[in-house]
Amino acid sequence: MPSVSSRTGARATWLFWVVLAVNATQGLGFVRIPPEMWTTALDRYGVPGLLPSAITDGGAAIVAVVPVVALVRYRSPWAQQAEPDRAALLDRAP
Repeated sequence: MPSVSSRTGARATWLFWVVLAVNATQGLGFVRIPPEMWTTALDRYGVPGLLPSAITDGGAAIVAVVPVVALVRYRSPWAQQAEPDRAALLDRAP
């Protein structure tokens, strides 16, 4: 059975950055949407008019922050920790 590191490889690394970029740009919807849209939606539909954009943009912002936290914490995309070298571990065994 292949190890986790051989299964995830370079493809998973570029996918991590694509997912992060897509969610980060979607999360910027609050900044990119003109203020007139927010006031118009609020005036016309009330709070429910704000929900679609607030949920998608807010959710994307959260989904963008979580991988960044994992990247900082584990210093690897997708929170993959390197497998220990089994031969080195066996050499250290008493």
